[in-house]
Amino acid sequence: MYPPNGGQAAYSPLPDSEVHQPSFDIHDTFDASPPLKNRLQAALRHPLFRPIAIVFSFLFAVAIFKIFFSGQTTPSIIETPDPRPILTPEPDSPSKPKDMSMWRSDSFGFSTSERPAYLDKPLTRPLVLRLAIITRVDAFERRQTIRESVLAGVKPNEVQIDYRFFVGRAKDGVEGLNTKLKLVKENKVYNDVVILDQFPDVAEKLSVKRFEAFKWTNSIPYDQYDYSMTIDSDTFCRFSALARRLQHTHPNLNPRKEPIMVGRMGNHKVYYQNTGSDDNEDFYIAGPWYKYPIGVGYMLSSNVTQTLLSLDPPVAHHVNYPSDDVMIGSWIAALRYYPDSNATFLTTEHSSAPSSTPGLPVEPKPLLPYIVNTTVVDDQGGWHDIREESTKDTERPISWDSVCIHRMKIPQMKSLRQMDEIKAEWDEV
Repeated sequence: MYPPNGGQAAYSPLPDSEVHQPSFDIHDTFDASPPLKNRLQAALRHPLFRPIAIVFSFLFAVAIFKIFFSGQTTPSIIETPDPRPILTPEPDSPSKPKDMSMWRSDSFGFSTSERPAYLDKPLTRPLVLRLAIITRVDAFERRQTIRESVLAGVKPNEVQIDYRFFVGRAKDGVEGLNTKLKLVKENKVYNDVVILDQFPDVAEKLSVKRFEAFKWTNSIPYDQYDYSMTIDSDTFCRFSALARRLQHTHPNLNPRKEPIMVGRMGNHKVYYQNTGSDDNEDFYIAGPWYKYPIGVGYMLSSNVTQTLLSLDPPVAHHVNYPSDDVMIGSWIAALRYYPDSNATFLTTEHSSAPSSTPGLPVEPKPLLPYIVNTTVVDDQGGWHDIREESTKDTERPISWDSVCIHRMKIPQMKSLRQMDEIKAEWDEV
């Protein structure tokens, strides 16, 4: 820190002519430095300089430590304010041959099927999404790829997207310092990363990250958007095709007035119960089978989003990875089955602490005093993983109906955006 500024040494008059002056000696030293240097030296010799400097240095060190080295405990989302810049796609090079080396020979099905007519049918109105993208805190290249290859150029007359990336707290100490500094720079440019400083960016906290992202999506009135949508950072979405596919397969859905869940579904029967602890996993019981969105992502209508987030206490959201997606389906299922007197629930060994006896009848407290039936859109054809060696017999190739494709590598996202079959779905920005 610089010393306090503003004071100047008092004016000293020339010595009176009657006062005896010491004679000049060749060995005397002369201070020919500029007046500024003299003033600084005087300030440094001031008796208050040292204690003031110590206090300011201490406060500065504490501030640096809190910013970069200590864990934050802020209980709410650190929101990034608007505005944000218009995203631009990575430039295409028409003269450069497209690199297809990252794809399997059976990765695509465009040439073996006819383009569906619904992809050319005008939308009755834009689809309005609140999009949360779950990423690792240090996934800078991945976030940039999503901006350029997925989000940039989405046609606002077809799909209107307000999005954020969600990350946890970077590592403490020197190891995480570079990440934190890069995050500051990234948000200065894009203003789109929500940093959840109340917990570290680890897999064990992924369910809490999803819940905080879910809360952000409903931070505007529910009648101002259609769906709360969450995707992983390795999911590629064709939002224009998604809007048209929903209009084609389910033309009568009304997300602002009806509970709806959209995605690719699996089956489960675990029901989580909020224990009220931020440090331990929520207990769970077994009940009727239900659908839950696997892997790729999911969309919850603004209607059911508002319903879930109005509950007190909140829905269970401390669930260890990789069951964080099961947690979403369990919320929807609890609205349906907890108030149902005909539904049967049984304890598991994780229904209490210490471990409980499994298989005993239990009656969970209803989240609401009435049954909420949610329309579940299980779109196996539109939401799927890419074909890899391990999934070549179970996953379909990317084709006209593929609207959300999971497990995409960064080069694959860039390549897919530039494919002739689909690139017209985005505006050239």
